[in-house]
Amino acid sequence: MRAGSYAEFEGRVFEIVPPDSGSIRLLLPKSETQPPGFEPYRQWWTKLVERSDVSRLFTVETTAVWRGLPVIVARTDGSSALIRYFGGGHGPVEELPMVQGGDREGGVPIDELTSVVEVYHELAI
Repeated sequence: MRAGSYAEFEGRVFEIVPPDSGSIRLLLPKSETQPPGFEPYRQWWTKLVERSDVSRLFTVETTAVWRGLPVIVARTDGSSALIRYFGGGHGPVEELPMVQGGDREGGVPIDELTSVVEVYHELAI
């Protein structure tokens, strides 16, 4: 499952910081082997490349259902997903840690998501 912004660089797809200029910051979880030229930053290996060096740039908008509630998947990381509850649906909203106190975002196991829909949007390089 994918959610967020991505770039294909040297034949491999990397999650990226959403691009806003001529440079693209590639991200790779530290659970993977450090690729050449990547540096550590928090839980990521990261590398700054020129936009012209990527062969593909795209975003993925992902929606799903979690415990009966419609959610937007903001990001995935291995077996977990950062989701945002956007209202509606029938479920135990008051029991969800992410909506207590008005917060509508939280991490959940990917295998708890159903009715997953991914919409890809190609971006100009």
